[in-house]
Amino acid sequence: MDAAKWNILGLKVTNIKIRNIKIPSKINNVEVKHFGKEAFKNFQKLEYVTIPNSIISIEDSEFGMKMGAFGNCKNLKTVNI
Repeated sequence: MDAAKWNILGLKVTNIKIRNIKIPSKINNVEVKHFGKEAFKNFQKLEYVTIPNSIISIEDSEFGMKMGAFGNCKNLKTVNI
């Protein structure tokens, strides 16, 4: 049986003014391993993302950056892993 894990599929927010996201390595003591193809799509103010070492995959869209996990993140400057 696989160990428990979290998959971040996306954040449901209506007014996306977030500039900085730090993805946790664990939520409720369970490791975060993946995030979905539109997890942060349309976060137009997003500038900085920190991804922990626990992440082993980021689901991508067949349409690339325009529709992927960071699709339409026009101000994204830095992704730290």
